[in-house]
Amino acid sequence: MEYRELTTSQLFALMAVNYGPAKRCSDGRWRSEWKGFPTEGIAQEDIGVLWRAHLIEWAGNVAVATEAGCSILQNGEWLRPFDATPARSGTQTAHLSLQ
Repeated sequence: MEYRELTTSQLFALMAVNYGPAKRCSDGRWRSEWKGFPTEGIAQEDIGVLWRAHLIEWAGNVAVATEAGCSILQNGEWLRPFDATPARSGTQTAHLSLQ
């Protein structure tokens, strides 16, 4: 698997596991031990994808990031090309908070 194939929710899950070990909560969602991050939790399917890609180790109700899981975030290997978005017309003024 190319790391660039990970979905946004899977990348978010990998970031959460990098904050601290994740545990399965009573609602079936996964959250990092670090302040219960993310609040809405991580889906079981996303944990499974990361485990099959060897980015996390998973045993029972606990998941931790592997060395590969830590390094792809640090080295930017997860970055994927994004389509260019054309700039807006210069006829609009900046928002008041930016002036």
